[in-house]
Amino acid sequence: MSRPTDRLVAQVDGDTGTVVLSCAATVPRVPRHMTLAHLRVCLIGEGMHTVPEILAAGASTVLVDPACPHDATALASCIERWQAWCGPERVGVWQPEGHFWRAATPLDLTSRAEARRAAFGVLTRREPEEEDLGRSDEARLRTALRELGIHQENGSDQAERAPASRTQAARTQEARTQETRTQADEGISAAARLEVSDACTACGVCIRSCPNDALSFALEGDTTGLMHDPGRCEGEQSCVSLCPVSAITTDGSWPLERSVQAESVSLIEMRSVECTRCGQRHRGEGSLCESCSYVAHRGLGAAMSVEEVLALGRPHRY
Repeated sequence: MSRPTDRLVAQVDGDTGTVVLSCAATVPRVPRHMTLAHLRVCLIGEGMHTVPEILAAGASTVLVDPACPHDATALASCIERWQAWCGPERVGVWQPEGHFWRAATPLDLTSRAEARRAAFGVLTRREPEEEDLGRSDEARLRTALRELGIHQENGSDQAERAPASRTQAARTQEARTQETRTQADEGISAAARLEVSDACTACGVCIRSCPNDALSFALEGDTTGLMHDPGRCEGEQSCVSLCPVSAITTDGSWPLERSVQAESVSLIEMRSVECTRCGQRHRGEGSLCESCSYVAHRGLGAAMSVEEVLALGRPHRY
């Protein structure tokens, strides 16, 4: 059974304007032109990916009801993080408006539903069946921020695009904004920063062992590069534990801003040749890769090579 926020994301589409989020504390009265989502659970425990996913699904603005019976301070910290990632113009705090005649009806989040436009056969920007709700909260957060393009637009290259005639106040405000984003990013990304030594044989075990397809080979001429996509990595490190030559190690984690960017990192480049037997490219001078060479010289997995067996001569007959 999916969580209430998962079912909420499934109901948001490109026509959704402002979404008001409230947890189990109260059911606020909001104007009918807004979308009221009463979760009936604690918003803090639903994951930091919740608000970015709602925005990526099509909502223009998300307003969070600050009333929290469990920990109002923690909720306020979550709102600050969402504002640092998505901008204060897209994430805010719900404040009751003046008198209005008709109030919005809370969405039914007790069962999984399709997006409203899907019922008429109209495709939305993000269909619910395409969502992999089994991924970790960190991975879902990175995916949502990547779709929003937040960190690419407001990243470290902002200072290079800004004019040189900025005032001291503008520079101070940019520094505070960057500091706020750094604090919001802290402890979020689980993407491992991988390092590969020259012991790598380009066997491909790490690529096949990664459950998120974060590793791949890039071939250019006779050079093979091992590429790593931090945006897909969830830090399981199966590539590290299963490497047959222990060539892969980790050096901490990537920051959230870097893991959101849709750019792969080159871990190592090596000269490679194509195996004449299986067609797999390998690092070495011979015509056979390591596996095919082993099979060719040690038939059926024998501990001794064919040459070593023939050197023993015929067995004695009694």
